[in-house]
Amino acid sequence: SLTDDDLYKPYRHYQPASDREAPVIDWIKADTYEHYADHKLWIAAIVAAAKPISKADILARIEKGWNGLNDYMQTLTETQLTAPTDAAGWTVKDHLMHLAVWEDGVQALLSGQDRAARMGLDADTWNSHDYDRMNAVIQQQYQTEPLASVQQKRQVIHERLVKRIESMSDA
Repeated sequence: SLTDDDLYKPYRHYQPASDREAPVIDWIKADTYEHYADHKLWIAAIVAAAKPISKADILARIEKGWNGLNDYMQTLTETQLTAPTDAAGWTVKDHLMHLAVWEDGVQALLSGQDRAARMGLDADTWNSHDYDRMNAVIQQQYQTEPLASVQQKRQVIHERLVKRIESMSDA
């Protein structure tokens, strides 16, 4: 929305505390496309130095996160797990099922299966790439599911994903 005149106003016009007289367009160029090349070598060095993640590392990270979540869950009462707690009206139980469904989607992906179908999402919802919409569908599907059932499904889904990863090679 800036005019040509605006682009050629001095830098200090936009930053009054500055004494810089060069036109703001010079700073825009220098901080964008002229500056990109300065970082290409650093980016390439970071990528080259990155180590591939091993299956063992992935499994260890999954286990650590899983155990941490479960340890925290043990501190909550059934009321805390099932009473609405966020602005959208989701319960902790809803969030747990959400995590399980997305974890199951990863397992489907790794097994060459239809993620949307596994997650209970129709093609239009999946293809929308609207995660809020997808998550709302998932939440609605399991909203009335009893807590014990959610916990059991979550455990089965998690174990299935871990077994699938364990069956894979590092390559």
